Amino acid sequence: MRRYGKRISSNDTGCSIRIFQCSRARVFLDKSNVRVGQGLSFSPDQVTCSILIKSFPKDFGWLSYCLKSIHKFALGFEEVVVVIPEGSDLPLTAERLVKVHEPGPSATNAGHHGAGYAFQQVVKMNADKYCKSDFVLHIDSDTIFTRPVNPLSFIYQQASVCADGSWVEMKPMWLMTPFKDILPTDKNLVAHVEAMRNFSGIDPEFEYMRRMGQVIPRWAYGCFREYCLSKHGKTFEQYAMSQGFRGISEFNLIGQFLHREFPNFIHFHDTRFGVPESVVMQSWSWNGITPEIRDKMEKILA
Repeated sequence: MRRYGKRISSNDTGCSIRIFQCSRARVFLDKSNVRVGQGLSFSPDQVTCSILIKSFPKDFGWLSYCLKSIHKFALGFEEVVVVIPEGSDLPLTAERLVKVHEPGPSATNAGHHGAGYAFQQVVKMNADKYCKSDFVLHIDSDTIFTRPVNPLSFIYQQASVCADGSWVEMKPMWLMTPFKDILPTDKNLVAHVEAMRNFSGIDPEFEYMRRMGQVIPRWAYGCFREYCLSKHGKTFEQYAMSQGFRGISEFNLIGQFLHREFPNFIHFHDTRFGVPESVVMQSWSWNGITPEIRDKMEKILA
């Protein structure tokens, strides 16, 4: 039996469903239509999704383009939440601003990774505390949408049949690639392997940070943090802040956890079988906004 759930037979449908010991998952699933132990059944108008962006002053130039892309292309999202450090300010229009106390200075350049580098990962793994929707879409300041999107742009949908009729299975899409296929050409990923092994105690097979634009169910964050506390005797913030630079890879850690504990509620897609078309352009903010990047973003957002 998995620590976070077991399967039982549903009396009313004859289908197998999962009952979660994780309280946060249980609250969400109680108000959802759970079928076949494979996923959640929603109609499109039932899907509520927030956009969460963790930013800081050095990235506000990038963030302006990110927000422009949301205003131009994003439809159907419940809210846009921007989290920034206390002591900084940012004039916003429709977005909701959240200020958090950071335990140390943020990074100042590509060679200096302050405590803010680890803490921004802590913020993302506490997204359920800042967002009110059932799902959260994570994007970064240096990411822009390149075409019209809505929550279903990031949700895998498949028609299924249960004993009481047909329904639509809807799961967040999560890309993954076997480490054996990418480690030979990207030695930087060794740090991800070590971070995942240290956190889970299990040698990881897959890398789960394939591109930005990741949707995560609201209930998953609390289950992930409960797991951290149970395994390490520390809150995720305590654990993350004790690991040092590159000792944490937040989406890899939660991706590995969900793939192992809740595989039926996320559509994990192995990129060996193709890569879905991306709807975002992702840059690397440390390079700065070069004239070429600026021209490209302005052309997309024109």
